[in-house]
Parts: sequence; structure tokens; C-alpha cells
Amino acid sequence: MGDRIMAVETWERSGAELAEHIRARRDKHLVVISQRTDSDLLHLDAEYVGAELEGLADVVVVKQGPITYGLSESVPEDWRVYGDSARAYPAELSAGIGRPSIFVKAFRTAERRSKADELIDLVNGFPVPPAALRHCSVQRQTPAQPAIRTGTITGFLGGGERAIVSFPFGVTGAIRQEDLVPNVRLDWLLAAGQEVSGRLDPESKVLHLEAAVHIPRLGQAYQWNSLVLCLVEEATPEAAKLAVLPGQTITVPLADISSNPLDQADDLVTPGQIVVARLRQQCGRPKLSLIDVDDDEDPVRAPVLIAGGTPWLELGRDLLPPTTAELDQRAEAAKASAAEEAAQPLPAGDAQPVAGPALKQVQLQLATLQAQMRRLRDDAEKHGSAVLEMAGLLAQVDQLERELDKQSEELDKLRTETRQKTAELMASRSRAQKAERKLRRVQDRSGHFASQEEQFRHELYLAWVERVSAAEKSALWLQDFAVGPKLLTSFYVHSEEHRRKALKALVDLLVGRAAKVQGRQLHQLRIGEGGEDAPIVRAEDGARCWRMSVESNAPAARRIHFWCIPGGGIELHELVPHEVTTV
Repeated sequence: MGDRIMAVETWERSGAELAEHIRARRDKHLVVISQRTDSDLLHLDAEYVGAELEGLADVVVVKQGPITYGLSESVPEDWRVYGDSARAYPAELSAGIGRPSIFVKAFRTAERRSKADELIDLVNGFPVPPAALRHCSVQRQTPAQPAIRTGTITGFLGGGERAIVSFPFGVTGAIRQEDLVPNVRLDWLLAAGQEVSGRLDPESKVLHLEAAVHIPRLGQAYQWNSLVLCLVEEATPEAAKLAVLPGQTITVPLADISSNPLDQADDLVTPGQIVVARLRQQCGRPKLSLIDVDDDEDPVRAPVLIAGGTPWLELGRDLLPPTTAELDQRAEAAKASAAEEAAQPLPAGDAQPVAGPALKQVQLQLATLQAQMRRLRDDAEKHGSAVLEMAGLLAQVDQLERELDKQSEELDKLRTETRQKTAELMASRSRAQKAERKLRRVQDRSGHFASQEEQFRHELYLAWVERVSAAEKSALWLQDFAVGPKLLTSFYVHSEEHRRKALKALVDLLVGRAAKVQGRQLHQLRIGEGGEDAPIVRAEDGARCWRMSVESNAPAARRIHFWCIPGGGIELHELVPHEVTTV
């Protein structure tokens, strides 16, 4: 070995000999830090690590190259160290006890200190070797580490702020949201029935899973140009902030949300909504677009942040306002946490909503009257005249308690309605986004034609090619027709499925076989609903309006209205839902 600086050594022998040293019996833990030789920008600070772990662990620095290659050939994959990385090896490894720590690496210069601290924490988590305690110049007062326990997730409380864990030895514990990924619900990270392992605090019964959380970098989780799920965090008229990963928020301008300059971003997306966006790279920076989304392409599955858990985002699983029951659970959890000296308070961003003015006023009045009652009880022993005043106050308290119950019921009702309306709004905006994308595709396709009517006639011709067999084509040629002023608008606002069905019906009509096709239900459109009512006739040319079924046994089944012109000829008028019976 080379020069020694504090507890840091530079390894100069072979990688195979380093592997032997890792496996050998040692009085202290061992930390191996690998460093690239072409750049020191991401080197972990070995001297800092050595100083913090002096007396507890030896630190070995190895240069990337033949030594790290030799080490990789001599140890299992999850023991290896290379590049700008580090790993810790417990002292009892030679006895077959324990395992090396996880692979620690700084991906950015700003992470060098935090990753060094993470490495130090991993070593401090190892059992302290007796020999290290004897030889430390200043013996460490190391608190006993909570035991590693494995339990099963049985449920969630407080809108995903707490997860309940049942252990096989009869104890029930909890996992706290603020300990894992702040502001991400635990039921978006963990699944009911999932087994989890971590350090169980024997007093608070809190299970710590911090080491199990893995938030990948954006480039690791997704490929560029893929469709990804995002959580809407904020929305203003000009832009929206979307979280593609926890802590990775991208601001999306209105131009990348809607192609309509009259739209506003906060009319299209809602905070808490899960949306689909295209992930691109522009000038080296990530960019999201809600315009370049194809409904036929499925989004990439969002990453699972805790092994065995659920994807942190799922389409349709929006972040809705908390229910009253969830708020009550949060309040109970906050009280329980305040009672524990070591417990941490809930994050400020998750505070309960403030009660309405009327409810708050009743609560204040009730508290004032209860204080007066306590004072009068003390005085009543000396002054019997206070009995009547106390009786009056008791009546007021009873009335205020009834009013408080009523106000609480109203607040619960408003919370439920708000949650329902928010869910409806998110669903409505999702449907609007899909409709806009479909309309955009039609508009984009229309660029290949001189007019929308030319496009329609082309699509109708293709439908005729598919619907009429080769043997029938000479006899069932498409009849010429006119396009009415309402047809194209009514046709292209419908979904692709409705348009496909309408084209099939129009082929039957224009080849003259609609009356023979079961389900077309050809009949004249009348001015009323009765069979004796007069048919609708166009005054200027005497044309009569007819109605034909496009589909049956479907909600708002579509119908086609068309005009039969005297002397021959058909004018296609409009594609409408079943309930529309006027022109």
C-alpha cells in the first residue's frame, strides 16, 4: 500500500489482492472508493469519509483501470467498485455475516457531499466491531440500531400519508409519507399485501424504508420521444407545471398544451390530474408536449420507486382532494406524532384545510362558554347565585353544540361535493384533450386535399372499395351526391369509430341497397313524432328529408339525414345523434 492520510490508503497492488483483503478477517469495516483518472469532477471526498469514520472503518482509494478490472473478475457483481463510485464492506464479512452496502455514486458535482454522507451513514448502520470500540482513540457513543423487520402492508390512512404494517410477531407498525418521498401518497408507492423490510423503531413502531426508495434519473426511466405519464402540479392561463418524476418538474407553455391560441392552460389541465405527454429533448433540456400525443400509442409505464410496489403514476388515478375521513385520520396521526418525542410533524404543505368562517365562529363561542362554565363551577361553591347563570350557559352550550354538528355536516357535504366535482372536471378535461387530438389528426390529414369535401369523398370511396366485393362493383357503383352545408362539420366532429360506421351506411345508401340492409331503418323525417305528421319538405326545391340508422342499440345511436331531390339525386345533410329529429 502507498501513503496513508488519516484512515485513507491508496491501493497499489492487484485487483485480486484487493478482493482477498475485502474477504479477509478485519477489525474494522472497509470502504473502497474508486476514482477515474481522466477527471476528478465526480470523485467522492475520500479524506472527508476517512475523517468521519476514523477508528470505525478503513478507507481504500483505487484508481479506475487494471486494478478495478481485476477486482471485478474476482468478486460477485454486487461487490464490485469501478468508475467514480464506492462501496462499504462490513468487518464480519469474513465470517459469512452481512453483505456489502449498495453501490454509491455521484452523478452530478453537487451530489458529491450528499453521496459521501450516504456512504458514511451506510457504514454507521453496520454493527460496530468490538475491536473497533477497543482501539478507537475516542470511543463512539453509537446508539443501538433498530432491528431489521419484515412485515406486510395491510392498509393506508390519511389520504396515503400513513401505511399500516402488520408483523408476524403480533406488532402493528406504520410507515410515514414524509420519510420516503415527500408529497407522494404512500398508496402510490406501496401496495396492500406487499412485504416490506426495514428498521423498526421499538418505541414509535415506525418502520423506516428510506434505503428502499430509488428515484431514477429521467434518462434512466424513459427514452426520448416516448409517451410518459405526468402529474399536473400547477396550472396558470399561460403554462402548466408537470412532474414526470418526484422532484423533476417541467414547465409546459400553452403552445405545447393546445394548438388553439384562444385556449388557456388552466382550462385544459387541473392540478392533481394525471396526463399523457410526449417527452423530448430540446437543446439538451427535457421538454414535454401534450399536443404530440397519439391515442393509439400507449404511454410508457411509470417507474416503481420501491421494489415490489406500484408505479408511482397510473392513468386515471388522479390526485383528488382528501375526504373527511382522510382528514380525520390525518388529525389523529398528527396528535399521535406530537406525543412521541422523536416523531416528526406532518409536512407544512399537507396541513389540514382551515374550517369555514361560520364553523370557526361557533367553535370559538363554544370554547369561550366552556371557559366561563369552568369559572362558574369554581365560584358556585362560594356563591349559590351562580347556579342560574350556569344553567343558562349550559343551555347555550347545548344549542351551540347542535349548531356545530350541523355546520360539521355541511362541511362534510361540501368536501364530498368538491371531491366529486374535481373528479368530474378531470375526466371532462381528459375527454376534451382526446377530442382535440382526434380533431388535430383530421386537420393534419386534410392538408393532403384541396378541400375538406375532397377528403370526405376520398374516404367514402375507400369505404366503398372495402364494403362492396369485386364481383358486385360493376353493378353497385357509387351514385353521385351533393354535400349539404352541415354535413362536413357534423361528420368530422364525431369519433373515428362513428365516422367509420357512417361511411359504411352511406355506401349502402349510395349504391341503392340501404332499404335491403337490416338495421338501416330508412324512413322519412316528419315535422312531429306521430306517424300521421307531414314529412319535412324543403320549400325552395320540394326535396324531402329522409333518415337512416348508422348504428343500433348504442347510447345516442347515430343517424344520417339526407334530402331526396325531385327528379333524382341525393344531398347528404347531417350526421346526428338519435334524439335529433330536426333539420
